[in-house]
Amino acid sequence: MTQVIRTKAAALLLAFLTSLAPFSVVNAQYATAVGGSCDSKRVEREIWGPNSYPVRAWCSSLQSDSRAKGILDIASEPDMNTQWFTRVNVSYTSDFYRCTFSCTNTREEIKQR
Repeated sequence: MTQVIRTKAAALLLAFLTSLAPFSVVNAQYATAVGGSCDSKRVEREIWGPNSYPVRAWCSSLQSDSRAKGILDIASEPDMNTQWFTRVNVSYTSDFYRCTFSCTNTREEIKQR
């Protein structure tokens, strides 16, 4: 009789632990989630000749394990980037670039820290 109770208790415990497995997978996904709400824009500095442009980026929210940067897409040249940042509601600006061709697009990149 005692053996039957132990067997049933072990089966119930195994069934209970198996039912918890999906919750542990879901929690692992959220622990490594990367994301935020970020925006960027091109700023113009008027000077003689081709004007200079940096990218300015900011995030209103950023998940705790995320970092972000702003990127100014420059045709046929390396892009201009802000530094990686983790603070929200703070603007970050890249170095200035004198555009001779197209450099109108900006974007944000968010990665895991």
